Amino acid sequence: MGKIKLVKYLLAIFLILLFRCSSVNDSDVQEQYISFSTTIKDSVETFKIVDNNFQYGHGATYFSPYDVTNIRLTDLNLNKLISFRLSFPGQSIGEYEWITNTNIPLIEIRKGEQIHSIIPQIGLINITKYGNIGERVEGSFDGVGFEDSSMDTINVTGEFSLQRLKDF
Repeated sequence: MGKIKLVKYLLAIFLILLFRCSSVNDSDVQEQYISFSTTIKDSVETFKIVDNNFQYGHGATYFSPYDVTNIRLTDLNLNKLISFRLSFPGQSIGEYEWITNTNIPLIEIRKGEQIHSIIPQIGLINITKYGNIGERVEGSFDGVGFEDSSMDTINVTGEFSLQRLKDF
């Protein structure tokens, strides 16, 4: 008799957990992130910028006068500043070429006292989700840039999930 009560109890807990997990939707997730890898001369570095508190005002912003969406996230840890910015045309899902004529670095990384900037050259961004304001903009990217001081070619690949901020 005790075994049957234990099985019923465990089954009830399992069903409660299953129900709670299935009721979570994308807008409940509070983490926004950009995760990427850079490859320079067979040396790979992996980075993940996470903003759980949306404290820096970064995310995905659509600029209507230019018909451009900018994605941006920065880790302001003073020991290792890492900033990522990428722009693409429009405000919908699809595959787009990187906008590269802005002279804005794709990535800035502080290493010691120096800040290394990676300038985008050519690449594709695949937008898999483009939500309304307050919802998610998600996708992946792959392309090539160059390091501004050494002029080394750098392959960059990654993914992101950001909150869409108000349009400008």
